[in-house]
Amino acid sequence: MTTKRRTAASDAPRPASVGRSTKVAGRGGRVSHGQVEARASRYLPSGGTAEATVVGEKKVAPVSFRPTVDERRVLDELGAEGVTASDALRHGLRLLVQERWLERARADMLAHRDENLNDEPDAW
Repeated sequence: MTTKRRTAASDAPRPASVGRSTKVAGRGGRVSHGQVEARASRYLPSGGTAEATVVGEKKVAPVSFRPTVDERRVLDELGAEGVTASDALRHGLRLLVQERWLERARADMLAHRDENLNDEPDAW
C-alpha cells in the first residue's frame, strides 16, 4: 500500500467555507465567505460570532438590535451606573413578561367576577 505524501500546503484539503463565494443582494459581484463573516461581525458586540447557542435541546440564534438615539441615551445612562446593555435588555424582557401575566390575570378576574368561592364546597 502506497500513500501519497503532501508536500505543499495548497495540497491539503480545505474546509468547505474556504474559497466559497456568495451572491450578495444589491451588489454587483460575488464576495468570499470570509468577507461575509467579516461584514456580519461588525454588528456583533465585542467582535463576537453569530453562531447559535444551545439552550436545553434547541439552538437559539443570537439576538441583536440597533438602538434608536433615545434608546442609546438610556443605555448610556444605565452604563454610567454600571448596568450592562444585556442586563438592561433582560430586565426589560422580565418586565414585559410580568406585564403580560398581569393582563391575563386581570382578564381572568373580569371573566370570573361573578364567581363566589364562599358558595363552593371546601375541597378538603
